Amino acid sequence: KRRSYSKDLFLRGVSSMNPTGLILLFFVILVFMTPFIRKSLKNRKQYWFAHLLNTKSYEEMEKGLNAFSSKALFPRYELECYRLQMYLVQNNSKKVDEQYQVTIESAVTKKQKIEIYTNAFEHYVMLADKSKSLELKNKLKEFNDESLNARCQMLYDIFVNKKSKYIDQLEKNFDKLQDSEKMLSAYLLSVQYTNKGDTKKADYYSNLSKDFFE
Repeated sequence: KRRSYSKDLFLRGVSSMNPTGLILLFFVILVFMTPFIRKSLKNRKQYWFAHLLNTKSYEEMEKGLNAFSSKALFPRYELECYRLQMYLVQNNSKKVDEQYQVTIESAVTKKQKIEIYTNAFEHYVMLADKSKSLELKNKLKEFNDESLNARCQMLYDIFVNKKSKYIDQLEKNFDKLQDSEKMLSAYLLSVQYTNKGDTKKADYYSNLSKDFFE
């Protein structure tokens, strides 16, 4: 009853308002409701994109990324990241190379640029692509992030230069690491022991890194 009474009062108040007041009320409601509606629609789209990737519905996802509704809800950079992810899942090297360039060009903020340059560097360095990973490593130096530069140098040394000088560093705190960090360290140790020619240790850390996926 109280809700019905409150509703009646609200409707009476609205009906008694002049046209200017109604317009102002409409815009107030629109301003407050739009962010919530937009967020809800965006979340639904993100869930849909994830579903299309999982079901390998690539043609439908391509159409979805090009749709006006997607362009209205997402910045271009985010859409290009989804498209890049799709090509990576498809393991289409030509499209991946082209899409990395497109995604890099679409990055606007410093955070976005660091994110996509780092992603591209890690992709090419693990392929041991010397020219592309070196170019991206030098690009990342421009952001003056010592921690990031040190990590990039380590990955470059391990995958491109085939070095094994980071074994002691990674093994020192290995048992204290969290799952995702431990998995990555195990993989990096496996590659380094392979570089060193120690197959026994390489297999040990390789199997250990695989355990985190199970």
